[in-house]
Amino acid sequence: MTNPMVQISDYLNMYRYHHQIPGIVASIIQGDNIIFQQGYGRTSLEQDGVMMKPDSLFSIQQLSEIFTSLALLHLQETTDFNLDEPIKQHLPYFHKTSITSRHLLTHMSGFPGDQWLTTLLDEAFVEFTKDMPEYRVMYEQFSEIEEKIPHIKTREDVSKYFSTIDLENEPGQVQHYFPDGYVIAADVLEKVSGETYERYVQKYVLEPLKLTQTFMNTPKQTDEKMANYYLHTIGEPMPAPTPNNKIGIPMGFIYSTANDLMKLLSEMMHPTGKILSNRSMKQLFPTAGEQSWLGWQRNNQLMEKTGSYPGVSSYVAIQPEQSIGVVLLCNMDQISLKNVAKKLINLSIRV
Repeated sequence: MTNPMVQISDYLNMYRYHHQIPGIVASIIQGDNIIFQQGYGRTSLEQDGVMMKPDSLFSIQQLSEIFTSLALLHLQETTDFNLDEPIKQHLPYFHKTSITSRHLLTHMSGFPGDQWLTTLLDEAFVEFTKDMPEYRVMYEQFSEIEEKIPHIKTREDVSKYFSTIDLENEPGQVQHYFPDGYVIAADVLEKVSGETYERYVQKYVLEPLKLTQTFMNTPKQTDEKMANYYLHTIGEPMPAPTPNNKIGIPMGFIYSTANDLMKLLSEMMHPTGKILSNRSMKQLFPTAGEQSWLGWQRNNQLMEKTGSYPGVSSYVAIQPEQSIGVVLLCNMDQISLKNVAKKLINLSIRV
C-alpha cells in the first residue's frame, strides 16, 4: 500500500498541474507534530521565479481576520474591555446603535452585505478590476468611489463613514459578510489600548509565537520568497497586482508563510497560554449548532477559514476529532482549496 505522505504529494502535484496553478504550499499538523510540509511550482511564472517552499511569502487575505480576533480577545482578557459592550463606548460616532465588537467579528453587525469601502483603498486593485465584468456590481454599488475614497486616510475615517450608513438588520439578528467590520473593530482596539493595531498584534500575537515571517505591511517585491499573483483564466494565468492596503490590514492584508500559519494553528489547537488562555481561545470557534464565530466557520466537523482576492487563494482548517490542522496557500485565485484540504485530511487520517 502506498505511503499516505506519498499519496498526498502525488495528489498535490497532479492538482496543481490540472488546474494550471503557478504555485501552492501545503502544511499538515497532527497532534503536536507537523506530518507534511511541501511547496509545489514556483513563486513566479517569470524567469526569476523560485521554487515554492513552506517559507514562501503570501498574501493571506481573509485569514488576517484570525489575527484581529486574537488581538481583540487578548484585549478582553487583559483589560476591562468586553467584546459584548457597545462600540459607542469607544467610538462615539456610533452613538445611535448597539453594535458590539463581537457583532463586528461575527459579521452580525446589521450592516448590508457587500460593502466595499476598504477594499477599494487598494489602488492597484481598482485599476486592475474597474473594467472587469465580474466586478461591475461592486462599482455600481459604490458609484461615489471618486468622491469618497480620497477622504479615507485612517481606520477612524472608515468607522465614521459607516456610522452614517443605515443598518439593514438589528445587530445580532442576521449574518452578512462585512469585512469592513474588522477595520472598525481594529479602530476600537486602537482606542482602548492606545496602541496601533500593527504594534498590538506584533507585541501580543506575533512575538510570543515567534511568527517572524508574518508582516503587517506588504513585503518588498525584491524578496525572493515573495509570491507573484495570477488570475485564473480559461487560457494562460494572467498576472495580478500584489495586494496592498495599509488601512485594510485587519480584514485581509497581512502577509505570512505556511510555516508561521502552522505555528499559529498549533497554538490554537493546543493552547500554551503564550497569547490567550484556553478559555479565551475557545471563543474563536463555533460550537455545535453555530455556523460562524470569531472569524471561523463550521463545516460539519471542520473549523475553517478561507481567503480570496484577485490572484490569491488561502485556506486553513482544523479537524478537532482527529487533531489535524491544514494550511494551504496558493498564488492563483478561484482555487477550491476547501476540497483539497478535505482530501489531505482523509489521507492524513491513515497515517
